[in-house]
Amino acid sequence: MAAHVFTELVPEVDRLIAAGEFVWVEIHDPDDTQVDRLAEVFSLHPLSVVDLRQFGQRSRLEHFGDHLGGVFYGAEPDTGAPQMREVHFFASPHWLVTVHRDPIPPLHELRDRVMQRGMPDPAMLLYKLFETLTESFFPALDRIDDAIDDVEADILEGADQMQVERIIRLRRVLVDLRRVISPQRDMFTTGGDLLAEIPGSTPNRDEYFRDVRDHLIRVSEVIDAQRDLLAGAMDLYLSTVSFRQGEINKQLTLIATIFLPLTFITGFFGQNFGFMVADLIRGPASFWVFGVGSLVVSGLALLVWFRRQGWA
Repeated sequence: MAAHVFTELVPEVDRLIAAGEFVWVEIHDPDDTQVDRLAEVFSLHPLSVVDLRQFGQRSRLEHFGDHLGGVFYGAEPDTGAPQMREVHFFASPHWLVTVHRDPIPPLHELRDRVMQRGMPDPAMLLYKLFETLTESFFPALDRIDDAIDDVEADILEGADQMQVERIIRLRRVLVDLRRVISPQRDMFTTGGDLLAEIPGSTPNRDEYFRDVRDHLIRVSEVIDAQRDLLAGAMDLYLSTVSFRQGEINKQLTLIATIFLPLTFITGFFGQNFGFMVADLIRGPASFWVFGVGSLVVSGLALLVWFRRQGWA
């Protein structure tokens, strides 16, 4: 099938549709005038027109008499959280319309391939659209997986508050991804009647759409697995912090125990009993032997005992 792909509404679109040719109109960030023109040329439902003016819709698939319409999401990896890419699509046996506000490189690559290799039938083109947007989630999930590995490695090197903040941010990203993926997965799982009405759909074509469903299920499973990994990372953080506090308490206890007899000895001799101080400690030699020496000997004795017990 000849490739008739347009990135704007031109008079040739009307001519090709009237001649029975299949066209794909792929619009990026249309203004109100372009939206009105789309509604006029393709007889879009008024509710769909309202959605085109205000993005941020939930993923869905709907039947509008002579065509299907809906919203499908892709993702674009980023240095931070992956960016959701919302695509509104409308499909009939004679045309496919896709509208999005943000650049979507995988969708642009699909458009270029269609222009070079020719147009597949309507059902296969819609399948390619769903497949391309679904596959775009995997690079984003790989980035998140690498971020989780980095957090776990950093926790093992030394837990700090920054790692908790990173875990919370990643968890919020996964929640946002799941909020998008769940309705798309359900759309292919429970929307069998609507999927059967996809233009050009046949039992053989249904296998391709089941493949998209399987990929969406896989994306959902990866998100769940990464949420479990984040929960494990939080447990690792808490365990590491608890172990570090235990080590600190152990060291403080060791120091306090060493100083306990030293405090007793200095306090006892500090009572100034004449028969213990004046009679025994006379001059520097007795001071260093009985005074300082007793402190050193008692401290060393405790340290040796701690080492034998494996406490130090």
